[in-house]
Amino acid sequence: KTIPEALSKNKISDDVLQFAGEVLGDYKNKSVPINEKWQNNDLLLIDFINLLKDKDHEEYGFALHNILKIIELVRGEFTGIDLSNLDFKNVDLNKKILGRT
Repeated sequence: KTIPEALSKNKISDDVLQFAGEVLGDYKNKSVPINEKWQNNDLLLIDFINLLKDKDHEEYGFALHNILKIIELVRGEFTGIDLSNLDFKNVDLNKKILGRT
């Protein structure tokens, strides 16, 4: 899998990203606790995030920003998503729900 170029080039408007998240059905993919650990059942956006791990933001431009914005807009939080080893240069995580206990 590769990141679509359209996700990398520029920041995409919130309306378009929300529409994309709804088309993908991401609003159904909220994380759920299983065996005391949060599980995430979304595959496509998580696969894209995993492709960006251990890479410099220069390699993928605004892709991480746009992917996380889709998740934020349709789910409202990032619980259960492994955000380790990502370059957050173009991402604002202030006042975002990153996880629950």
